[in-house]
Amino acid sequence: GAAYNLDNIDVTALAVTGDAASANMLAGATGSGQIYLSTDGGSNWVSSAKPPTGGSKTYGLMAPDFSSRGEAYAATSGIESAFSYTADGGVTWNQIGLIDTGIQTILDLAVSPNYSQDNTLFMLTWSGEYSLWRSLNSGTRWERVFTSALANVDSINLVELSPRYGNNSQVVFLAGISNGNPAIWKSTDNGQSFGPPQFTDDPTTGAPFNIKIWAVVNDNTLFVGSYDAINNQGLVYRTTDSGLTYSTGAVVGSQPLNSIAPSPDYDQDKT
Repeated sequence: GAAYNLDNIDVTALAVTGDAASANMLAGATGSGQIYLSTDGGSNWVSSAKPPTGGSKTYGLMAPDFSSRGEAYAATSGIESAFSYTADGGVTWNQIGLIDTGIQTILDLAVSPNYSQDNTLFMLTWSGEYSLWRSLNSGTRWERVFTSALANVDSINLVELSPRYGNNSQVVFLAGISNGNPAIWKSTDNGQSFGPPQFTDDPTTGAPFNIKIWAVVNDNTLFVGSYDAINNQGLVYRTTDSGLTYSTGAVVGSQPLNSIAPSPDYDQDKT
């Protein structure tokens, strides 16, 4: 295990399907919600990119046809424990029931631009932990797809879909705090998985800037409104690479901003 940085790990439960050397295996950790995967009978292991949530023991159950369908279930215990489901061979897990969390406040709601066709909603909530929920049937059923209970996620404050969502695009953006710094996360698969956080560094000073408001223009371009309390300046930054780099902040007055409204035809008129 040391070769894969997986030494010193206690395992609560093991699920196996298949034959000997080519068996698929899921190992549930004792001290977290992490799941470890092997597709060669246990010779090599990797951890889930987005594991189930839970602060203690993890138990897994694989479908008999796991090798072809990639479906499995996990039950966890401890803080933020839940009944979780994967359909991609254990790489990413969503919480679908018995979730040990509450909803004290709804922070944000994002509705698909093609809601009349796809019935898709995303909802951001808080109650001790931040949770991003997805519904594909007009809110009848929800599953949790992202949460601050995961590693390197301090908080999630905003959720927005690309205006191109539904037209061969499933881009979802989140804004929040990662390891103490303002950050943006991007998903290209309808919130199933998110890339690493992109931090908001001012291109001139290198200092992080806060995300007060934002506007998503397309799958890669965003305007971010910030406020410099030291110099009493409202600022607008633009990124065309999903938060990897930013333009120099444009000063737009001495007060915090309330909204940014790009033109529906921004790609053509740049307004």
